[in-house]
Amino acid sequence: MFSLNARISRKLQDFRDDERGVGSTFAIFMAIICITVGGLAVDTSNAWQMRQRLQTTADVAAHAGALALAYPSLYVGATPNSEAIEVAGINMPSTRFGTVLRPQDIVIGRWNTATRVMDTGSAFPNAVQVTTRLDDTNGNPVGTFLIKLIGFSYWQISSVAVAAIDVRDCHRDGLIAGGIVDMTSNNSFLNGMCVHGQQGVEMNSGNFIDYENGVRISMPDPRPINEGGMLDVKGNGNTGVNESLGEAFIEPLLAQESTILNLIADLSNPNYDDLPAYIINPLVNRQTLSNANRFSMAMLLPNTINIITCGNGQASKISIPGGTTVSNMIIIADCPIEFGQDSRIENGVFMTTSRDANSFKGANNVRLGIADNCAVGGGAQFVTLGGINFASAMEYHGSQAIAGGDIHLAAGVRGLSGIAVQAAGNISVTANNVMGACSGGVDTVADQFVVHIVY
Repeated sequence: MFSLNARISRKLQDFRDDERGVGSTFAIFMAIICITVGGLAVDTSNAWQMRQRLQTTADVAAHAGALALAYPSLYVGATPNSEAIEVAGINMPSTRFGTVLRPQDIVIGRWNTATRVMDTGSAFPNAVQVTTRLDDTNGNPVGTFLIKLIGFSYWQISSVAVAAIDVRDCHRDGLIAGGIVDMTSNNSFLNGMCVHGQQGVEMNSGNFIDYENGVRISMPDPRPINEGGMLDVKGNGNTGVNESLGEAFIEPLLAQESTILNLIADLSNPNYDDLPAYIINPLVNRQTLSNANRFSMAMLLPNTINIITCGNGQASKISIPGGTTVSNMIIIADCPIEFGQDSRIENGVFMTTSRDANSFKGANNVRLGIADNCAVGGGAQFVTLGGINFASAMEYHGSQAIAGGDIHLAAGVRGLSGIAVQAAGNISVTANNVMGACSGGVDTVADQFVVHIVY
């Protein structure tokens, strides 16, 4: 009996002390740990890549939707939702990723830059928010490769982006030329005014640039012209030029022929949603000029769209008599329009398809807009496929000029209350002008929007 117990005890002690096979057991545990850590690294890296791709897709989809919101006339038959979904599908095809953006994950509203919150109930939307998904909501979660062995089968990933429409300061108050801005001599630019020449800026002597109050001069290459740049300073005594210089690429998109023609077509339509508020009679008053039926102010109706077809000879232009005030109407023509001395344009839109270099021509002391210190309304807007030429002592008060040709502002222009000018060609500003941005912004018939990601 004792012998049996002793043998059993020795067997148990031998089993306890036997280390054979320990390495295999340890290797199994280490293999499990390595697979878990390695799998976590592989699957986490894949999830991060998918997250980055999903965010990029959200960004471009929101941007595409906001562009459609900003320029509906360029997206005929499309909506912000359809554009966002289409671009998302191009970036992440459904054949590989499933549906990453659904209509219910697109929100249109007004972005509040202060609170960084979207107001979905606003009547004036300016932003598009999208949420892209690789998750159970869309039935396309990101599967795992190795960590599924420990029960983690997929990742739930989503990304949000908001693209907002904005009007930059240079588009709101300033001179933007597709060619050169020639500032000549003794001009003052005040209060945040912007001057941009896509092909350069020239000036002579005695110009004052109020850089301390935000005036900026820009061009794609702001180096001096003798160094291969686009800045040509030919004289002395120019204050604040170097301090205000900046590099920028700004195309005057409003002055492109297609944009001007679309704008004229829109404002010729009495059912257009964005007609000025003073057009309370959404009717079209059509007049045809001839030598026997020359233009007279009696042809124009207030609060209405006036469309004038010009003729030949003395009927080949429209002349606004000196001392006349034209207000609360749209005038669209196919010939040059001249403004007599001391004429006034208040709450008025003038448009012409004339390509004449002087398709808008003003005598001395013409005033555009009401001198109301930037109050809302009261401005005037000139839009032409041709050029604009105004004589001395011109006044701008919260007004806008868009030209497919050149714009010439002669001596003594007083644009202290706001001026927004875009020309596909050159802008020349002769001597002794004072120009400043409008603290309340310029009344515009069209805006050049910038779409950018805000969230």
